[in-house]
Amino acid sequence: MLWAGDALGRRTRFNRRWLEFTGGTALGERGRGWQKHVPADDLRRYLRELRAAAGSRAPLRTSYRVARSDGTSGLVLEEARPQFNRRDRITGFVGVCLEADAPAAGG
Repeated sequence: MLWAGDALGRRTRFNRRWLEFTGGTALGERGRGWQKHVPADDLRRYLRELRAAAGSRAPLRTSYRVARSDGTSGLVLEEARPQFNRRDRITGFVGVCLEADAPAAGG
């Protein structure tokens, strides 16, 4: 699952797999809309980690729970890389999420 967003946790883009996973729409997930799928305690921790990564200009590696479209919860592992403009200022992150507890293929 891929996404792009700013350093404050607002998302601007999602790939189709994220939308299938959550059952959301591209418009509904934008901004802070995606956050409705993340439990409050996980979200608070995640946003602190994201701000710290932005402050240190470092990649972020973390995990958090996300509500699936079928109503169950899945753990995702995320790695996000900071993006910079021509003046070397951080503009946001591009991230990838892997479902940690996905069923094995073919099984």
